[in-house]
Amino acid sequence: QSYSERRLVLSVDETAALLGVHHSTLRHEIAAGTIRSIRVGRRILIPRAELNRLLTGDPARSAPAPENEVAT
Repeated sequence: QSYSERRLVLSVDETAALLGVHHSTLRHEIAAGTIRSIRVGRRILIPRAELNRLLTGDPARSAPAPENEVAT
């Protein structure tokens, strides 16, 4: 596995590219709470597990969780 495949989080741009959507669409869905994200300082990161949930359509985990914030 390459480094990018082992990373636990992805940037908004990386996730948008993998999903085939515009980054502003992804940011809108994050703001609406339909996509879980983690804020580290000013960066918004999407856990790879969340990307997998989106791709598999796992209904058991479809309830949005609040955005976490990590102080820097």
